[in-house]
Amino acid sequence: MNLPNGLLPLKDIEECGYVKDTGFVWLKQKKKCEHKFEKIGKPVQYATEVTAYVEPNRIKKLTGVKAKELLLHITCIWGDPV
Repeated sequence: MNLPNGLLPLKDIEECGYVKDTGFVWLKQKKKCEHKFEKIGKPVQYATEVTAYVEPNRIKKLTGVKAKELLLHITCIWGDPV
């Protein structure tokens, strides 16, 4: 899927699966955990169940992952208003 290695550093995985037709992925671990990504200095919390829809270079509808970071995508248009 061309996703970065170490993106989901989960421990003690009990179950995982992938539905090729829809791209649905699930991972279950024994207990929730926290991981700090050293390069960006941000901690991320992982629940006991993490789910997502994956496609090449993209993850959609990710659940079970929490990070204390707010990302806003804003489009700026320069010039005279229409």
